[in-house]
Amino acid sequence: MEDSTNVPQKKNGGYKKLNGEDGKHFSKDYQPSNAVKQAGWDRKKFTRQVLKEMLDMKYKFSAKSPIKKSLVAAYGEQVLDMTVGQLMGLQQMEKAIKKSDSIAFTAMINQALGMPKQETEITERKIVVTRKKDIELNEGS
Repeated sequence: MEDSTNVPQKKNGGYKKLNGEDGKHFSKDYQPSNAVKQAGWDRKKFTRQVLKEMLDMKYKFSAKSPIKKSLVAAYGEQVLDMTVGQLMGLQQMEKAIKKSDSIAFTAMINQALGMPKQETEITERKIVVTRKKDIELNEGS
């Protein structure tokens, strides 16, 4: 059986062993500096800001876009004023319905109605975690 510490780990497009002189595992004593952590947090914040701005941009359809034609046929001319985020939501909805994709369905419902709240109840030595559903579906309505 091969020693798992000598198995190459993919890092930055190449392989380096994570033992000895080739690299170190992060541990309690070996952590990145605060400056390096802050730089990572700043990159993450910037990326999130750029993505939010992109999702809020109006989508410009090309004149011959088959997607434009099918959306206008299904929803009317108001789709021409939709944002990138709204169009992505429609795509997610289509995937959930046409392909019976449960992950797409869950993402769509969570986006529209919010994540179910989670409660943690600690009694004596038991921990019980339950998810509350915010929605009650009534048949016939």
